[in-house]
Amino acid sequence: MQLRRLQKQFANEVLNGVLVPTLRSKIQERGLEAERRLRIYKRNVHTTLIESLQNIYPVTTAIVGEDFFKYIGHEFVQRHFPISGDLHDYGEEIPAFIRSMEKISHLGYLSAIAKIDWACHIAFHAPAADVKALDCLTDFDPETYEHLIFHPHPSARLVHSSFPVFDIWNYATEGNTEDELVITSQSQSVLILRTNQQVKVIRIEQQVYEFLSLVIQKDTLGKINLSISPSNSEYNLEFVLHRIFSLGVISDVTVQHQ
Repeated sequence: MQLRRLQKQFANEVLNGVLVPTLRSKIQERGLEAERRLRIYKRNVHTTLIESLQNIYPVTTAIVGEDFFKYIGHEFVQRHFPISGDLHDYGEEIPAFIRSMEKISHLGYLSAIAKIDWACHIAFHAPAADVKALDCLTDFDPETYEHLIFHPHPSARLVHSSFPVFDIWNYATEGNTEDELVITSQSQSVLILRTNQQVKVIRIEQQVYEFLSLVIQKDTLGKINLSISPSNSEYNLEFVLHRIFSLGVISDVTVQHQ
């Protein structure tokens, strides 16, 4: 128990800045005072965390610049320290944190770009799975269609924004530094998906986004149709089914047990 308490005190000081005077007496100085040893260790840990965030959010970093993203990372690390030993789990709150920062409030789209970065990170590390083709629906009795549940590929993620995030993403990833990017209020939706070991960001239509959002919630096809049809006059089930199966989003189809 004493070791666990000591580890917690050390973590609180290094990560959270909580001063623990009794901790100094536990440190063997060996020519370097305890205070300085702690500062060095704290600086190295924070640097590692910020570098990890840069690796997870490369497009966000490209948009604001490396120096400013380091500032974002520094501010973030002061308020959020890891709760997992795996750094792949660290940084999910960055999009919301960016949205709360007054200094970049004029970059209203940046939070959504960060969401895409995080989705790409999660998609890359998601489990592998086979995907189904549209003709798999012929295996089911048409009378069961309304009870069908579509299971998305484990890597599939969705991001919607009131900004043209797909255009902004392409601008940042293609290095179009010579042409000025004109930001409009046009909304866009994207699908993040890993196919053939490559993570792709794909622009999708609003009806496809709405459909897949409900697929992720495990709604049946019948419930999905009832949810979308009244609110979207352009909803076309045949188009949506062809689209999602051609993209390779669906890994399985089952019938809900009655």
